[in-house]
Amino acid sequence: MQAVRAPARLAWLLFTVLTLAGVARIVASYPHNSVTADERSHLSAGMEWWMQGTYRYEPQHPPLARIAAAAGPYLAGYTNFQPEGFWVDGHKILFEQGDFRRVLTLARLGALPFFIAGCLVVFLWTREILGPAAAVLGTFLYSTAPPALAHGGLATTDMAAGSLIPAAVFTCWRAFRSSSPVRWALFGAVAGLALLAKFTGLLYLGVCLPAIGVAALLADGRLGPARKRLRAISRGLLVGGLTACLVVWAGFRFSFGPLSHDPARSYPAIDRVVGERGFLHDTAYRFARVPVPAPEFAVGVRDVMAHADRGHAAYLLGRVSPRGWWYFFPVALAVKTPLASLLLFLVGASAALFLLRRRQFSPALVPLGAAALTVLAAMPGSINIGVRHVLPVYVYGSIVAAAGGLWLARSSRRRWLGPAALVLLLPWQGAASAASHPYPLTYFNELALLTDDPILVDSDRDWGQYVYQLQRYALSRGIDELRVALLGFKERDCDVYRPPRFRMLRPDERPAGWLAVSMHRYYVVQGYQWLHAYRPVDTVGNAVYLFHLEEKKSAGVAKSP
Repeated sequence: MQAVRAPARLAWLLFTVLTLAGVARIVASYPHNSVTADERSHLSAGMEWWMQGTYRYEPQHPPLARIAAAAGPYLAGYTNFQPEGFWVDGHKILFEQGDFRRVLTLARLGALPFFIAGCLVVFLWTREILGPAAAVLGTFLYSTAPPALAHGGLATTDMAAGSLIPAAVFTCWRAFRSSSPVRWALFGAVAGLALLAKFTGLLYLGVCLPAIGVAALLADGRLGPARKRLRAISRGLLVGGLTACLVVWAGFRFSFGPLSHDPARSYPAIDRVVGERGFLHDTAYRFARVPVPAPEFAVGVRDVMAHADRGHAAYLLGRVSPRGWWYFFPVALAVKTPLASLLLFLVGASAALFLLRRRQFSPALVPLGAAALTVLAAMPGSINIGVRHVLPVYVYGSIVAAAGGLWLARSSRRRWLGPAALVLLLPWQGAASAASHPYPLTYFNELALLTDDPILVDSDRDWGQYVYQLQRYALSRGIDELRVALLGFKERDCDVYRPPRFRMLRPDERPAGWLAVSMHRYYVVQGYQWLHAYRPVDTVGNAVYLFHLEEKKSAGVAKSP
């Protein structure tokens, strides 16, 4: 018994060390990364939940991560909240109540529990199917993954979804295997939290959970379950579903009301089905205005679908598209994940599929299938603005990669080759992760060296996090005034970041002097393409081009020095 307990205790100790090391790196990155484009809006929406008891500012994201982001500033007394609009109020909460860096730090601390939750899911899931040694390896791979470190350090919704959606898949797998009402209730609670984290939870859980049920039956060797087993699963699903609904409703403060508070509001979706007038139209509108629990949830889903319908300007491999590309997320994962993790993932996936061909069920097939289904579900989407939208893949991928590492360590062919490969891959992973600090958001692996042009921009490289670096650069070069076109940077921010003196660079404005243009503005936004005729003097933060233009005396047109 002592021989069994000692490795378990050691595994928990190493898990704690690795997780705390990741937390320390995240906190250490705060002073180096300025507020990103989305953080102030998430903060103001969360503050509305805390102070007003409502959630109407911007329903495209559910409230859980925003509540966590606003909790620190709210408890610290940064409550200057006057509802004027979520962008304006977010700016006031951050920048008009004293030390804005302290407010931002308190907001970002709200993402740390979700990072820790991601590490815990990797550890528990891997330990259950592969043992304590693989669990430690999986935790190491996840806690050093730059995308996890990056989004674990921002007051946004992505880290919450990235950890809670896999947690729901894991608890669902355990509930199907045991049919215990307690496990089904636990699954429902975690699934409810996942749905409160991000609306993509509806999509990703919708494709993963049916597959989990089939996998659980296959693992038990029951292709045709007995009637008793089927009744137990039905009861479990009912318990889990009711628990999830209750948790979601609680997240919206048990709100109850119509989908719209505007009686004159039209519903284009209803109009398309039943017409714009007549008995059916009027009846459908009456039902649409009946009070329901958590109406904000339904409104948020509707707004997300409308956003997806419109599309979103995206950049990939030198091209811009309003609808994205089917291969966006595979490319993003390929260049944003350390190559050591990718190689271990391929080994683990190959080993699991090899066993499947021999009609043997490998437990690693469950996280492997969840990763594949998540990417496949995301690929048809038209909002291609970052690997953060498939962040749950890093939990699944770390488990599969740990399986690959375990296979290498136990490889019987040329016994020295597998362990030697593992000894090389793990330091490579650690070195790549360390090199990304303190700017893990802009991390790209060695595949990015194959092209001179940026592969991705937006939240994978340019999310407005570089203003501190830009300030330091300007001061070191003696630049007193800087015209800027930066993602998320507003006119009112010019007075916050001083020195130097910041002034906004408008589209198609061609002033002389120093210009700082972020890659998103340079490649995606109309009106800045004239700068393509000039060569940047330098690049700041791996995401901002610096230009210095001089005035032509004869023509009055700016020119490159």
